[in-house]
Amino acid sequence: VHSCHVVFGKIDNEYFVNNPDTEEHVPKIAKTIRTLTSEECANVIADVAVRPRKEVLRPGMLRFYYWCYRFTPSLVLWLIRKTGSQR
Repeated sequence: VHSCHVVFGKIDNEYFVNNPDTEEHVPKIAKTIRTLTSEECANVIADVAVRPRKEVLRPGMLRFYYWCYRFTPSLVLWLIRKTGSQR
């Protein structure tokens, strides 16, 4: 038995339709990450089932931000704070 941590960016599905106030709280920097379709996510999960990996991040820009966070966490946290919703 294998386990894998799969992280997707925004997915084009009913979530934001059913939770209308949620999208306005997503940091603006998320607009630089393209929206995935449900089919693309399903293909990633099917691929991981065939070739297990410890962690998968999609799309590529999300992976880029993840690696930036690994090496310069303060920069990424600052971007999220600056582009996030103000309370």
